[in-house]
Amino acid sequence: SFWHPTRDLVLLTFVDDLLINGYQADIDWFLRKIRERFECKDEEYLQPGQDLDYLGMEVSTHHRNIHISMKKYIENACDILNVQPSARITRPISQAIDTESTPLTYPEHKHFLTAVGMLGWLCNTVRMDVSYAYSRIAQHSATPNQSALKAVHDVFRYLLNTSNLSICINSG
Repeated sequence: SFWHPTRDLVLLTFVDDLLINGYQADIDWFLRKIRERFECKDEEYLQPGQDLDYLGMEVSTHHRNIHISMKKYIENACDILNVQPSARITRPISQAIDTESTPLTYPEHKHFLTAVGMLGWLCNTVRMDVSYAYSRIAQHSATPNQSALKAVHDVFRYLLNTSNLSICINSG
């Protein structure tokens, strides 16, 4: 992130995605400067009733609050991972991973690493409630087994059950 002290402009960057906060005149100044050097797509503005997708995070505003959710990302991840909901999963992780469980095949190992990567993005952006589960499961990335695969799928079932959770920031 960057902060411009005289313009009171805050800029968050992730590769080529920008999120800018400041006065409109300062934002316009910054966009003019960056367009002088780079080809840019049209900007989008956060407005009431209109969500913005920023790196899989749904950013919305309601009254004086900004909400950040990962609902669509979670649903898409579960589709990719072929994880179905289960009402009985109410916690991100509920038991230890059995280290004596059957090792995964190569395709299962790839699937496991994809799931762990998606889970890492979730816990490092909006869903900090799965950070401990991610840490415990990711420890098995070098030699994952059926128990670790079940654990990561259970975390995604938990996330499906709680996909409406969001971060709320009072912007007033």
